[in-house]
Formats: sequence, C-alpha cells, structure tokens
Amino acid sequence: PEVLGPLHLLWVNLVTDGPPATALGFNPPDPSNMRRPPRGRSDPLVTPFTLFRYIVTGGYVGLATVGAFIWEYHQRGVPIEKLARWGECSTWDEGSIAGFEVACDAFGSGPGQGKAAASTVALTTLVVMEMLRALCSVSERESLLRKPPWANRFLLLGVTTPILLHMAVLYYAPLATVFKLTPLVRREWMTV
Repeated sequence: PEVLGPLHLLWVNLVTDGPPATALGFNPPDPSNMRRPPRGRSDPLVTPFTLFRYIVTGGYVGLATVGAFIWEYHQRGVPIEKLARWGECSTWDEGSIAGFEVACDAFGSGPGQGKAAASTVALTTLVVMEMLRALCSVSERESLLRKPPWANRFLLLGVTTPILLHMAVLYYAPLATVFKLTPLVRREWMTV
C-alpha cells in the first residue's frame, strides 16, 4: 500500500518547509564569510559534495519513513510477505490477519482499518526527521558543537511550531479524521 497519501505529502510540504526556512533566514552570519573569496563564474551552484549530501540525506529520510511504515505493520502482525503482496489480499483464505477478520481491512485506510496507524507512524517519522534536519542547518560549514541550534532562537520557534501543528493533527479527532491518521501511542512514538 502507499505509505503516504496526497494530503499527507501536502501537509509535510506545508508544515516542514515554511516555518523552518523562514527562521533560517535569521541565522547569525558566518564570521568567515567576508574572508572567503567569491565563487568563480564557472563554479557549479551545486558542488559534487553538496549533491552527494542531498542524496545521502534524502536516502536515509526516505528509508526511515518507509522503514517505519513496514515496522508498524510488522508490529501489528503482518508479515513482510503479506505486505509485499497486499494487492492479493482478497484471494487469501487463511483467516484473519493482524486482528482483522477480512484480510484486506489490514491495508485499508478507512475508519477501523489498519493502514491509518502505519501511515501515521511514517508521516510522523518524516515530520520529526525534517525538523531535526532543520536544527542541523544553523551553519553549512560549522558543526553543531560550534554553532548550536539555539544560536538562532527563531529556528527553535520555527521547529516547535510545526511539531505542535502536527500534534494537533494527530490528537484533535476532526483533523485526524480528515487526514486519515490515528493518535500515536507510546510504542508507536518509540518507533518514531
């Protein structure tokens, strides 16, 4: 089944991009900026190292999100073999799966069906990882030890606000229904 739906992706873009990006505009200036020579006219905008960093970061964020989705199904008793063949669930005659009498209900996103919990864990993993990445963006050249996230108090607000908004979507029932999400319990937060 799809890990995240269109509304989930729109939510991630809305909540994880705007506030942190705006706050990053208030980063303290790098004291060595004026001592560095300007970039050459023929130098690429995206260096090979920067491209490599984007690929690695995107790779581990994607793997963590999909991994959290798969892990949540595993925790609920759905073997990976069944998850890989979820489209054939109507042909399974082995009885219930993950506590659902009708096997396909384990993969449905409607009320009382199983996909909502896995998607919630995956979406929350993605939101939290994006906020952690934002905290690591205070400086492109210096480590977090030399320039910690609290060097930009606006960034702390720009990260806290999306987390609180996401919590509202999870725990305020009308919003959770619109987003087809379920409130996370302690075990699911441990996965995130």
